[in-house]
Amino acid sequence: MITSAVRGVLFDLDGTLLDHRAAADAGITAWVAERAPGRPRLAEAARLWEALEEPHLAAWHAGECSWQEQRRRRVRALCAELGLDLPDDPDTAFASYARRYREAWRAYPDAAAAVAALRGFRLGVLTNGGPAAAGMRSAWLDRLGIAPPPAGFPRITTLAELPALLSGEHLSGHSDLG
Repeated sequence: MITSAVRGVLFDLDGTLLDHRAAADAGITAWVAERAPGRPRLAEAARLWEALEEPHLAAWHAGECSWQEQRRRRVRALCAELGLDLPDDPDTAFASYARRYREAWRAYPDAAAAVAALRGFRLGVLTNGGPAAAGMRSAWLDRLGIAPPPAGFPRITTLAELPALLSGEHLSGHSDLG
């Protein structure tokens, strides 16, 4: 039985409920394929796009550029790496990728069952939000089973483990569910 001390559950969206990586890979592969059909390095597009994500987001987090500019830089960097012509309008180019990304959104197979098992709780979704800063008890969801959790956090590898974890009240106050 889940303890009454837990009244609600906040889920991270990307990597918890939604398979962000598969959607991003499909979106960028389709975008590059349309711009450069038959390009020999097409198979590398998803890996390169993922590698470019962190440094450009870090620049935005550091205040070195705007949110929109980090997207522009990422598009330009991918084109340069793959030898593609730079788009006339990187904002339109990113929007074209983003449309394909959204079209590829899929929930993880365990998401619906986990949400159904938590009936009666208040449920919410955050994405890259501030749960740890708010002192919320949390768990580390590591779907691939390869990332060690931050110190003091329980680690689960599927949302199916969440109800049992909640019933044991073993949640820390430093991470979000994803």
